Amino acid sequence: MGKRRLRPSLFPGCAPYLNFLSPGDEYDDDGQEHLEELVMPFKAPLGTSPPIIECFQRCGFKFVEWSSRDLRDLTGAAWDHVLVREKSGQVNYRQMAAGVKVNKLPGTLAICRKDQLWNNYRMLQDKFGSEMFGFLPQTFNIPEEWDKLMNAMEGGKEAWIAKPIASSCGDGITVVTSPEHIKLGRSILSVQKYISNPFLINGLKFDLRLYVLLTSIDPLKIYLYE
Repeated sequence: MGKRRLRPSLFPGCAPYLNFLSPGDEYDDDGQEHLEELVMPFKAPLGTSPPIIECFQRCGFKFVEWSSRDLRDLTGAAWDHVLVREKSGQVNYRQMAAGVKVNKLPGTLAICRKDQLWNNYRMLQDKFGSEMFGFLPQTFNIPEEWDKLMNAMEGGKEAWIAKPIASSCGDGITVVTSPEHIKLGRSILSVQKYISNPFLINGLKFDLRLYVLLTSIDPLKIYLYE
């Protein structure tokens, strides 16, 4: 059973959503009669994730390579991960024309990298107190805070977990009980006190992933997906 390419928005006055296909799925129509409804510029740079491009192409869009890297030349939507990468440089979002959309919010690196997440968390902790911001274990970013970490670990046998700041899937993570077991290199590490008695479900660790939709920053409007 196929599905329609468009579905009505959940929010008044907003354009319909696109229905993307899962592998093996098909749309109800042959794609020809609805292409005019899907007229929208879709631009992405060379190197954009192939699944992103495939989803749009199967929906009826034509992929256009965005090569200028200048927001003033951009119309429509830009699916460009390079805009928010650490080495992409400063981006002047004021250059964007009305109606232009990019797929990520500027500044999200501050909560996606482990070291910057802790720096911002600690800033909020200093401002609002540990009673409100006391849910993360003690953390140190090394080598910058190596001396503080040494003092915190001195004479103790507690486990600490050392993590690369921008990796995932457990790559490069080590659990140590002594500073000399930490492998120092050129990259920054976030070293966090290990939670030895975590809350478990059927004896297993778990994580909760909450999906939210941010529709406005000022005033702040966030919708939680249930």
